[in-house]
Amino acid sequence: MLDRVDAVHVFSWWPTPQDRRPLDHRAALWRAVMGMLASTGRKIDTALEFVPGDDPGMLAGEAATLRRYVTEA
Repeated sequence: MLDRVDAVHVFSWWPTPQDRRPLDHRAALWRAVMGMLASTGRKIDTALEFVPGDDPGMLAGEAATLRRYVTEA
């Protein structure tokens, strides 16, 4: 199925959708996902779906975390 993936919506809900956490709270998950995406050799877009508390002030930090995970992969 991975060959059909063109984009991934990135967020960290845990343990429920009402509990929006920073991406680094699920670092192992997102590093594994980015590694899997990178292993395809294709460009697959990632987009932040939600940020903690729906706070626009969290966007820059969350984007930096996502960029770090992509770069590490």
